Amino acid sequence: MHPVGKRLRKKEKLGFIESEPAPARPGDRQMLYGLHPVSLALSAGLRQMAGGTGVHQGVCARVTPLLPRPVDELLVRTGYPPLGTPPPPTAAAGEQEPDGGPTSGSADDTVEAERPGRRRRLWLMLDRVQDPMNFGSIIRSSYFLGVDAIIIPDKNSCPLSPTVSKASAGALEVFPVYSAPAASCRQLLQLLASRQWQLVVADTETGGNNTQRAPPIVAGTDTILVVAQRDLVHGVESLNVGVATGILLSQLVLAR
Repeated sequence: MHPVGKRLRKKEKLGFIESEPAPARPGDRQMLYGLHPVSLALSAGLRQMAGGTGVHQGVCARVTPLLPRPVDELLVRTGYPPLGTPPPPTAAAGEQEPDGGPTSGSADDTVEAERPGRRRRLWLMLDRVQDPMNFGSIIRSSYFLGVDAIIIPDKNSCPLSPTVSKASAGALEVFPVYSAPAASCRQLLQLLASRQWQLVVADTETGGNNTQRAPPIVAGTDTILVVAQRDLVHGVESLNVGVATGILLSQLVLAR
């Protein structure tokens, strides 16, 4: 038996995994499969083992679902107020905040990543990516290339399913994915633009993942149009969204 399978069996003998699946409502138990997803899920501890083991490339496990985190959690951890928080009153020139930090609206209000000597933060916001294989591929590339967080709208986005975890080679189990209502996503981008973030919007003229073009998200963004370098035959006019995202992220990382 594979070592990960032995770990599962040991947990079952110790009583951490029920020998019989507990009664469950539809959708609150998932079968996570594949060596890396199960191994990383065990290491990360974000899921609970819900009973049952099996074989898929050596191991699979019944687990509780993995849900996106609220985007406000990301903002607070970064030092920004939650979305919807009224802006603080403007302090007098040179006045310090109670903690001795810079005043609101001052030059030092720029995002931490923009300050000299500090690595720029890189967040990726996805718009209506619904295919689990593409989503998993994007998560895997983002993890490898050093993206700090992925943000998705809470509607019309692919759920964090076992298929996504498998397609990400398990990176989903250790990589932060955040969610927010669509209106809040727009508000988030406006907040970041006001804090001197550089916003890059990638789009194509056509695409199979979502043929309906989204309206402009926020004014003043830098837009990249993915342009083919040859005349393409019908049916392959655009890149797979997972491949395109990997290419764009690699270029952004080089300029980071």
